[in-house]
Amino acid sequence: MRKKGFTLIELLVVIAIIAMLLAILMPALNKVKRLAQRLVCGTNVKGLGTAMMVYAQDFEDEYPMQGGNGGHRWAEVGRTYEWWNPDKSWSDPPSRYLTVASSLYLLVRNADVDPKSFICRSGDEKAFEGVGGDANVDLVELWDFGGESVDTTIPEGGRIVYDAGLPKEHLSYSFQLPYDAGLGEPAHPASATASASTAILADKNPFCDPKLDFAGTRTIAVKKKDYMTLIDWLGANEWVVDDPDDPLRDSTTAWQVQIANSQPHGREGQNVLYGDGHTSFEKRPDISYQNDNIYTMFQGWGPVFTEADKRIGSVTPASNPDPMPGPPTTFPKNAEDTVLVNDDSRISGDHF
Repeated sequence: MRKKGFTLIELLVVIAIIAMLLAILMPALNKVKRLAQRLVCGTNVKGLGTAMMVYAQDFEDEYPMQGGNGGHRWAEVGRTYEWWNPDKSWSDPPSRYLTVASSLYLLVRNADVDPKSFICRSGDEKAFEGVGGDANVDLVELWDFGGESVDTTIPEGGRIVYDAGLPKEHLSYSFQLPYDAGLGEPAHPASATASASTAILADKNPFCDPKLDFAGTRTIAVKKKDYMTLIDWLGANEWVVDDPDDPLRDSTTAWQVQIANSQPHGREGQNVLYGDGHTSFEKRPDISYQNDNIYTMFQGWGPVFTEADKRIGSVTPASNPDPMPGPPTTFPKNAEDTVLVNDDSRISGDHF
């Protein structure tokens, strides 16, 4: 009796059907994965907001601001001086320069927040684990999410090596810039008294993304291939806001409003924490108080700023000798100007 089995053609048909099903299902599965990562990220952001409110109750309604209100500056090198030293001397001149991450690190020191809560699964960052190795320093004794590598000789003749990577490698979120610009202008840190619609924290500022090419203080050029992934409400070939009734028509192209979506979520949007503690995934960046763009400072000098000044905003590229200009140096123009930043934004120069 002849044994039955599949013919070669039947096997090929089955394989083809399986391949077609995979081709149909994979995009859906990837979308589910992205949505799951977005949800976990939103949960992190919500948790950090709760921790900041707890922190504010103990510090007179002030959100974390490392160094107090002593006129500290944003550290261009992306690291805090002596971040690893429990007995850090705040009187040393370099101590006036701090990372934005070091302010958020106060939640680790004072609010029992796990460093894993600062990580978005859609990004490339890894949870901060402390200094490790020979350095026996507890997380709550440190001052930042890592920093410069330090090789220290101790009196007993041994050595302690601190090498935990830079803060930008351990923090997935941006925070309202808490320091002043060093130009005689006051700082405008976030606080628990902020408007309920003011953005306090969100996914990383996209203007740190090396894919963006900064062409000047008023214009930001981007490679054409990136446009298509940024905005779905424009259509495939519509580059300019073309509504005669739109107040921004004469002053901006549509991508100038939308380009500021954060990178980790495919530029589809960003998880945002607001002043009243609620979080939301926003598909546009101009969603803070009075339609302020959360990642850019107000455009112009004021004191009166138009809707376009707030919605579009501007970034000022840092000086950088490399062929591609560096990410922006940018500071809030006033207390209503939301500028959420992370330490990738300050990579030119060195204070130390």
